[in-house]
Amino acid sequence: LSNYSQLLSGLQLQRGDTLLDFGAGSCWTSRYFAQLGQNVVAMDVSKSALEIGKELLHRHPLISPAGELQFIPYDGHRIPLENNSVDRVVCIDCFHHMPNPEKIIAEFYRILKSNGIVGFSEPGPALS
Repeated sequence: LSNYSQLLSGLQLQRGDTLLDFGAGSCWTSRYFAQLGQNVVAMDVSKSALEIGKELLHRHPLISPAGELQFIPYDGHRIPLENNSVDRVVCIDCFHHMPNPEKIIAEFYRILKSNGIVGFSEPGPALS
């Protein structure tokens, strides 16, 4: 959680921003970002993990006011979002699992707005 709070500080979030939670897993961080007023795209290669995130949202809806939360699977190659459409990208504890990090960084650059920020948090210095 201390890494998450440092990431939050560095992201300089603004209510209403569009945020890609890349490698969202079961979407616990996506939920927090949406509750902070971000319009969140939770993305993961695991469709079952995204389904868990949807089910948790259904069982425990966000408290108003909150941003939107959508769930999109990732095919491992191209992020299915428009160019210059995202204000923030976060990649929490998952970048070291990526087999194609250069391609993913290029995709982040493609979808990120010119004043956007990408934030990474990794579980230790020996990983990414």
